[in-house]
Amino acid sequence: MFITVPPQNQASHKAFIDPFISFIKDDSRLKQSFRGHKKATFILTQDEAKGVYGGALLLKERMDIVRRNLGKDMAYFIPKTGEVWTCTVCIRATINDYVLQYDSLYASFYRQLYEKLTEFGMKEKTTYLWMILLPVEYLSTEHLGFWPYVFQVRPQESLDGLFHGILSLTINPSKLS
Repeated sequence: MFITVPPQNQASHKAFIDPFISFIKDDSRLKQSFRGHKKATFILTQDEAKGVYGGALLLKERMDIVRRNLGKDMAYFIPKTGEVWTCTVCIRATINDYVLQYDSLYASFYRQLYEKLTEFGMKEKTTYLWMILLPVEYLSTEHLGFWPYVFQVRPQESLDGLFHGILSLTINPSKLS
């Protein structure tokens, strides 16, 4: 079960959020993109029986730097305010019997997380998220979660080696699979 932790509630969920922040800080590329994590909203889950922890960090950001790095194709997706919701995700699993069922466990995680992201989008009145992901997370969201990206810059094509993409929150990914 996922919980949503807005910025004002981070202190009361510190033990739950800290592993995700450590994940961000451990990768210099993600650390650069998500410096303002104190203003972030987290959507997290932890299933101790299955040994799974993960979720998403969402942060409203100005897109000036991204626009410069990725070119004019992005202009269509950037609203007049110049701010968009950026997002990164991660899942971590400890070795146990459930991890042996990797595909179904991770596919379920990504489907449920996408549902929570669409709920977040409705609440924040946005129809897409700007995703910044490590290559392994990108591949998992695309191949296991069937997430509906409408614009993509793959890691091998980006300047920072990360995946950058626009995730639609209005397309039903189950119909794509």
